[in-house]
Amino acid sequence: MATDSFGPIRGVVVPGPGGEESFLARLDDLAGHFPAGGCLEDMLAQAPTLVEESVDAMLRLMTGHDPFQIVELIRRHEFPMVLDGYRESASEQVPAAIDVVAILALSQGDLRTPGACPIESPPYPELIPQIARHARTVVRAGMFLTMAVRENVELGPLRELAGQLVSHDLVVRGQNYERTYSLVNREILGATGIRSILLREFGFTMDDIEEVAEAISLRYQDSLDPIWKVLGAVGDDSGSPKAEGDEVPANRSRAFEEATRESVAQAPFTSGGLVQYCGVDPDQIEKILALFSKPLRSADARKDITKFVHGVDSLRAVAALRDSEGNYTILQSGIKAEMVRPRLEASLRASPKAWQSYSRQRDRLVEKMAARQLSQLLGVSGPTHEALKYLAPRVGSEIRKLSKDAEEPKLLGQLVESDGLIVVDDVAVCLEVKAGALSAKARSGNVQRVTQDLEKTIGAATKQAQRLEELILANGGLWRDNGKWLDLASIREVHTVVVSLEDFGPLAIAADTLVRGGILTGTTMPWIVSVHDLLLVGELLRSPAEFLLYLRRRTDPAAARLFVASDELDLVMWFLDGGFYFESDPDELHARFPLSRRPSGKDRARYRSQAPVRVGTFTDPLDAWVYYMDGTSSAPADKPQRRDDPEIHRFVEFLEEDHKPGWLRFGADLLNLSRAGQSKLAADIRTVVSRARSSGKFHSALQEFTGPWGYALLFVTASPRDLDDSVDMLEIYMRAKKHQMQADRALGIHLDEAGNTVAVLYQNSQPMPDDDQLLDDAVSLLGLRRADGRSRAIPPSARRPTVRLRGRKIKK
Repeated sequence: MATDSFGPIRGVVVPGPGGEESFLARLDDLAGHFPAGGCLEDMLAQAPTLVEESVDAMLRLMTGHDPFQIVELIRRHEFPMVLDGYRESASEQVPAAIDVVAILALSQGDLRTPGACPIESPPYPELIPQIARHARTVVRAGMFLTMAVRENVELGPLRELAGQLVSHDLVVRGQNYERTYSLVNREILGATGIRSILLREFGFTMDDIEEVAEAISLRYQDSLDPIWKVLGAVGDDSGSPKAEGDEVPANRSRAFEEATRESVAQAPFTSGGLVQYCGVDPDQIEKILALFSKPLRSADARKDITKFVHGVDSLRAVAALRDSEGNYTILQSGIKAEMVRPRLEASLRASPKAWQSYSRQRDRLVEKMAARQLSQLLGVSGPTHEALKYLAPRVGSEIRKLSKDAEEPKLLGQLVESDGLIVVDDVAVCLEVKAGALSAKARSGNVQRVTQDLEKTIGAATKQAQRLEELILANGGLWRDNGKWLDLASIREVHTVVVSLEDFGPLAIAADTLVRGGILTGTTMPWIVSVHDLLLVGELLRSPAEFLLYLRRRTDPAAARLFVASDELDLVMWFLDGGFYFESDPDELHARFPLSRRPSGKDRARYRSQAPVRVGTFTDPLDAWVYYMDGTSSAPADKPQRRDDPEIHRFVEFLEEDHKPGWLRFGADLLNLSRAGQSKLAADIRTVVSRARSSGKFHSALQEFTGPWGYALLFVTASPRDLDDSVDMLEIYMRAKKHQMQADRALGIHLDEAGNTVAVLYQNSQPMPDDDQLLDDAVSLLGLRRADGRSRAIPPSARRPTVRLRGRKIKK
């Protein structure tokens, strides 16, 4: 059971009451495979027997039937044939059951060879639901078996992740969207250098694979023509009057059954049969099919299924089964984009020279793709620094020794490299990219290999990124390999992002467990994300400020202890749905910012009431949009978006235009407000403008933002345009109040009587000591009371249109 300092998981977060009912139904179905009242130990003991009994039952049911037809019918039973209106959260289908049946079909040898076994009539419709039920039981029993790893405390803290990984891989099929992952493949496998390697080693290119994959899809759609004809006839007859006693319903049922038999018989294909659907050479088609298919052969079915439920997935990159006569039948969806690169890489490793050349080029391509996409999310075209070589402290050396004042930095530091550094306004993002994959042993639940693989990938990349982060925050810059100082003193907020080519699933999300397991050792949390998900986040989020807000929430160490999830996109969609928000410890924040508002009893109660939750499926709206965009669904669907207050959203967009001072951090601050908070702020702004218009004087409002990412003040002022000193008044007021409250940043917006923006001011200098006489005098002159932990501010008097501080005007 997942636990942390807040206690065990005590809830589940799903989108709406319908999602909760579906989630509970799945739990009931899972538990229903075991005797009522049994404890976890009893269930774990019964699971292997349940798997064996299910395998034996399926083998009996499959005897005497064409294995290709069995697999095809199970596929239709467990895989959505039409995506219009499909909702994963409400679906009872288990696509992994297709692989279970395929493993059994493979293990029985080539029964399709003429004369090998008498083939009875197609196994429809009685047998398929029975076989499917047993196959689902195998999958769900396998999920229970992963608990044996999770509950074995002797295996250490990463046992939870090892168990989650096996369970995730066992159940989840199609982890990535075809359209998005195809972009990744084209960027890497379509590059000139790698294209040449593929052509030399395999005799075909990525373009050829995509064309054959499309040909398989078109050929399969043609095999469904008998069904579409029957369904079309039903539609044509639906409006016709029927005589009493008409047997049309029964006839339709028989017609549909016959059409199904016919289409199932037509589903298998040959390499020669694909020629008419694509322009790829027949020999190349044969090579591609051979690479992505698996032959029927005799094996121990029980042994193979036992391996399967323990994480040894022999069908991970298999698109089809083949018999000895050169016939093929597809498994899940044919050759999918996400299986192409892993399958090619597995073969390339057999040729060390080719693999070395390929992996070197691949790694660089992934780095460039990740840097470009992350930069675009932050509102810039590319990274500020790419492949940045700089000096880092030697082991055991103090980081401060490499400050700007260091006399011999090359003697004090060692030369290292960062994949990317992106600087936007006063925010920096340190990027590291890893193209390495998890080993087969790790995916089978071997805790030691999980630990080793994570240390080499996520752990190593995070340490590299955080090394750069620490230098920026501690020294305000760093020494480059050319001996020049890179000044980064203006940076106030730093994040680390680790981008992986591999989809690490739940391992990338469980930051708190990675800390307890010693993989993440720094004081901050990285955002660990796959290239696929990074590309999709770029499509979904509307602004850099929205992305920074997500990045803040995603990397909050305190929040990381409060949720368990298996898919990054569920978190993204929860965020867009208005969730993925956790209360910070109000007393801890007040200790950091003593002059912020004092926490109330309600604040403490909200914080303490939080319990760790498991995040359910939030991606149904995303699925609908992606399927509509790529043409696999005809049901129109809008792109999911956050529902922020329209006025505040326009204000954030205004700040983003021309990258006004403080636009990025304050944009995220504004979007972090609740919808009610945003509406109130919008109303306050309208009130300030209205009062200025009515009175003809200077009016203001002040809003404070306190959170893990700092203590900020937002000033909104308004006055008629003929008050020339209004902007000066705002600037002076901001500096004095920021000093008085010891806030780390302040944004000032001055409006005219019509609500038009006159000026935007931003101050992010480090808070000065309390005894700074110049600013202390300003506080006294403006009549600002010591706040004593409250955010209420007294604005400067409109009767003092100008204020001088010791005879000097504060510079803009």
